[in-house]
Amino acid sequence: MPVFADAFRATGRILVRSGLKPGAYELKGRLNFQECSNQICKIPVFANFVIPFTIDSLVGAAPKN
Repeated sequence: MPVFADAFRATGRILVRSGLKPGAYELKGRLNFQECSNQICKIPVFANFVIPFTIDSLVGAAPKN
């Protein structure tokens, strides 16, 4: 069964709840997928992933002179 066998790139947005303190965080997830043709499907498989991200502290506006 021919399958896609290469890297891929996905884009999106990460929405976080308000009030998170500045610092390092991780978004953990699981990608579920299954190879199928017009006649048969293989057993579903999954791949766990972790996306690290950082929340910076807010910096006030520069003072006006």
